[in-house]
Amino acid sequence: MLKSFRLFSLALALAATPLLPQTCFAQGVPGAAIPADAKEGVLEVADGQMLLDEIPFPVTAALQVRNQDNLLVSIYSLRGKFRVKARIDVAGTLHRIWILERLQ
Repeated sequence: MLKSFRLFSLALALAATPLLPQTCFAQGVPGAAIPADAKEGVLEVADGQMLLDEIPFPVTAALQVRNQDNLLVSIYSLRGKFRVKARIDVAGTLHRIWILERLQ
Protein backbone atom coordinates (compact mmCIF):
# COMPACT_ATOMS: atom_id res chain seq x y z
CA MET A 1 0.00 0.00 0.00
CA LEU A 2 2.75 2.47 0.97
CA LYS A 3 4.79 1.58 -2.12
CA SER A 4 1.86 2.23 -4.45
CA PHE A 5 1.22 5.60 -2.73
CA ARG A 6 4.87 6.60 -3.25
CA LEU A 7 4.70 5.61 -6.92
CA PHE A 8 1.49 7.59 -7.34
CA SER A 9 3.07 10.64 -5.65
CA LEU A 10 6.13 10.41 -7.88
CA ALA A 11 4.00 10.09 -11.01
CA LEU A 12 1.92 13.08 -9.97
CA ALA A 13 5.04 15.19 -9.28
CA LEU A 14 6.54 14.29 -12.66
CA ALA A 15 3.29 15.06 -14.44
CA ALA A 16 3.15 18.52 -12.84
CA THR A 17 6.77 19.40 -13.70
CA PRO A 18 5.97 21.03 -17.10
CA LEU A 19 3.60 23.41 -15.30
CA LEU A 20 6.30 24.84 -13.02
CA PRO A 21 7.77 27.46 -15.41
CA GLN A 22 4.29 28.81 -16.14
CA THR A 23 3.51 29.04 -12.45
CA CYS A 24 6.79 30.78 -11.58
CA PHE A 25 6.32 33.50 -14.19
CA ALA A 26 2.57 33.93 -13.85
CA GLN A 27 3.01 37.10 -11.78
CA GLY A 28 4.52 38.96 -14.73
CA VAL A 29 1.92 39.86 -17.29
CA PRO A 30 3.71 41.50 -20.23
CA GLY A 31 1.78 44.42 -21.60
CA ALA A 32 -0.51 44.73 -18.57
CA ALA A 33 -1.90 48.25 -18.55
CA ILE A 34 -1.06 50.72 -15.82
CA PRO A 35 -4.31 52.34 -14.63
CA ALA A 36 -5.04 55.79 -16.06
CA ASP A 37 -5.47 57.30 -12.58
CA ALA A 38 -1.91 56.38 -11.56
CA LYS A 39 0.12 59.48 -10.74
CA GLU A 40 3.51 59.89 -12.41
CA GLY A 41 6.38 61.11 -10.26
CA VAL A 42 9.87 60.55 -8.91
CA LEU A 43 10.29 57.95 -6.17
CA GLU A 44 13.36 58.18 -3.95
CA VAL A 45 14.18 55.23 -1.70
CA ALA A 46 17.00 55.40 0.85
CA ASP A 47 17.55 54.19 4.42
CA GLY A 48 14.02 52.89 4.87
CA GLN A 49 12.55 56.20 3.71
CA MET A 50 10.28 56.45 0.69
CA LEU A 51 9.66 59.84 -0.93
CA LEU A 52 7.29 60.36 -3.86
CA ASP A 53 7.88 63.81 -5.33
CA GLU A 54 9.62 64.70 -2.04
CA ILE A 55 6.54 63.73 0.04
CA PRO A 56 7.29 60.99 2.61
CA PHE A 57 5.14 57.85 2.54
CA PRO A 58 5.24 54.91 4.95
CA VAL A 59 6.06 51.43 3.70
CA THR A 60 2.94 49.31 4.28
CA ALA A 61 2.33 45.59 4.01
CA ALA A 62 -0.14 46.10 1.17
CA LEU A 63 2.34 47.99 -1.03
CA GLN A 64 3.17 46.28 -4.34
CA VAL A 65 6.10 47.43 -6.46
CA ARG A 66 6.47 46.22 -10.04
CA ASN A 67 9.51 46.62 -12.27
CA GLN A 68 9.68 47.34 -16.02
CA ASP A 69 8.81 43.68 -16.74
CA ASN A 70 5.75 43.97 -14.47
CA LEU A 71 7.28 41.54 -11.95
CA LEU A 72 6.90 42.10 -8.23
CA VAL A 73 10.00 43.42 -6.49
CA SER A 74 10.70 44.06 -2.82
CA ILE A 75 10.76 47.70 -1.78
CA TYR A 76 13.66 46.79 0.52
CA SER A 77 15.80 45.81 -2.48
CA LEU A 78 15.46 49.28 -4.05
CA ARG A 79 17.88 52.16 -3.57
CA GLY A 80 18.05 55.44 -5.46
CA LYS A 81 15.67 57.46 -7.62
CA PHE A 82 13.11 56.09 -10.06
CA ARG A 83 10.56 57.55 -12.46
CA VAL A 84 7.35 55.78 -11.47
CA LYS A 85 3.59 55.68 -11.76
CA ALA A 86 1.86 55.21 -8.42
CA ARG A 87 -1.62 54.74 -7.02
CA ILE A 88 -2.49 56.14 -3.62
CA ASP A 89 -5.30 54.47 -1.66
CA VAL A 90 -8.09 56.16 0.30
CA ALA A 91 -6.00 56.09 3.49
CA GLY A 92 -3.32 58.21 1.78
CA THR A 93 -0.70 55.46 1.54
CA LEU A 94 0.98 54.12 -1.56
CA HIS A 95 -0.92 51.12 -2.85
CA ARG A 96 0.82 50.21 -6.13
CA ILE A 97 4.03 51.43 -7.77
CA TRP A 98 5.16 50.72 -11.33
CA ILE A 99 8.83 51.52 -12.00
CA LEU A 100 9.23 53.11 -15.42
CA GLU A 101 12.98 53.78 -15.30
CA ARG A 102 15.90 54.30 -12.93
CA LEU A 103 17.15 57.88 -12.68
CA GLN A 104 20.79 58.87 -12.16
